[in-house]
Amino acid sequence: MAIFFIKDAQDTDIHYQGKVLPRDAKKPVLQQGDTAGNDGNVIYNGKELPRDEKPYSPPQKDLTNNPSLVVLGGLTMPADTAIYLNGQKVLAQSKILDGVSVTERIMRMPYELEFECVLRQTDGNNNNVFPQDELYNVWSTVWLPDSVLTIQNTYLNKLGIQEMVVESISPTTLRGSKNIPLRIRAYENVPGTSIIIQ
Repeated sequence: MAIFFIKDAQDTDIHYQGKVLPRDAKKPVLQQGDTAGNDGNVIYNGKELPRDEKPYSPPQKDLTNNPSLVVLGGLTMPADTAIYLNGQKVLAQSKILDGVSVTERIMRMPYELEFECVLRQTDGNNNNVFPQDELYNVWSTVWLPDSVLTIQNTYLNKLGIQEMVVESISPTTLRGSKNIPLRIRAYENVPGTSIIIQ
């Protein structure tokens, strides 16, 4: 019995996404700088790289929404400064004859502000040292002046708080630490409606 092998007539091309690709076509992989006609560019996603490469430009920082920047009286505080804002109104409550309670707003008290941060300082060799100079800067710029201090902070400025009067300051030393936790307590100053007497 004779066995016949019949070779089926096949299309040697591959049809893929509307294109005809040769089945056995292989191109040598050339590295950048090869002289066999390759200029080092790669065609990818409709672009030829790196010829069409665009430099990365990081997103711009929105300076109108930057609550970590706190500048008190011209002195920039540490970036991890926590801001506590307390608002209070003076209300009068009375009852009328039928027993209904009436609440009357008398005034809004100035906002009470509290700033909490940690002072740190490094020397020329990037070693942590006791932040004596940083504390002196805060002491002489924020605490000692008996005057109104300007506030530069997008969070507070957007709420209408532009100035303050410092009431107290509390630096604390910690055993075994070279950092100084610091709290500053102040009251809002409303330009034109507050009276500052020195």
